[in-house]
Amino acid sequence: MDYEFLKRYMKEKRITRAQLAKDLGVSIYTINNWFGRKPKNFPFDMALKISMLYQIPIEKLYSNVVEKAVGIYDVRNGSHALRYTPETHSFYDEQGNLLATTAVLSSEQLLVERWSQLNMDGQNLALEYLDMLTRNPKYTEEGDL
Repeated sequence: MDYEFLKRYMKEKRITRAQLAKDLGVSIYTINNWFGRKPKNFPFDMALKISMLYQIPIEKLYSNVVEKAVGIYDVRNGSHALRYTPETHSFYDEQGNLLATTAVLSSEQLLVERWSQLNMDGQNLALEYLDMLTRNPKYTEEGDL
């Protein structure tokens, strides 16, 4: 975890440690402990939560690690090893499961990626949702006029 980046970001956005604790569902003691001790085993699930809550690319939160990464880089995170692969801008767990990616995808690329992860039932349900959304002017280009 790049604590210095997070501190700068929080200062810039006027996010207090108390607000961070509330947003993450942890105690202020936990937050103060993170910033005071700067543990190397910062909980990755908390980093992902910070990333999603404040729309910070996960890569920024680990920039002190990512900048040094060449090839596959192991990040020790407590008892878990995370792998960062710069070519795909992705973090993987010990079993090779994708945990997070920092690659910027267009909306269309993201839709195609998510579509390919669905089974036939999921694809049919997605089509039903798309059909419903495209019939509602609130969600179409015409509704924006």
